[in-house]
Amino acid sequence: MSGGTTGPSGGVFGRPETLAAAAAGACSALFALWAMRGLPLGGLLLWAAPLPIFAAGFGFGARTATYATAVSAAVVVLTSSFLGFAIHLALFCLPATLIVALAGRGSPMECQ
Repeated sequence: MSGGTTGPSGGVFGRPETLAAAAAGACSALFALWAMRGLPLGGLLLWAAPLPIFAAGFGFGARTATYATAVSAAVVVLTSSFLGFAIHLALFCLPATLIVALAGRGSPMECQ
C-alpha cells in the first residue's frame, strides 16, 4: 500500500454521485432526443425524460441533480437544435432539479 493518500482513488470512478449524474444526464438526453427524432414510443420516453434526474437527485442530493441537468443540457445542445434544447431544459430538466432541491429542504411542520 502506498502511504500519503487517504481519500478515495480512481478519479471519477471513485465518486458514485458523479457517475450517477453523468448517467442520469445521458439517459435523460437520450430519452428526449429519441422523442425529438420521432422514433417509436418517443412520446412515452419524452415524459420519462426527467425520471433519471429525479432518481439521481433523490438518491444523491440536489447537487447531483444539478450536474445531471448540466450533462443532459450539454448533450442535447450538441446533438439537437436550439429549440429542442430550450424545450428540454425548460420543461423537463429545470423543474426536476427544482423539485429535488425543494424536496430536500424539509418543512418546519415536519413530524419528529
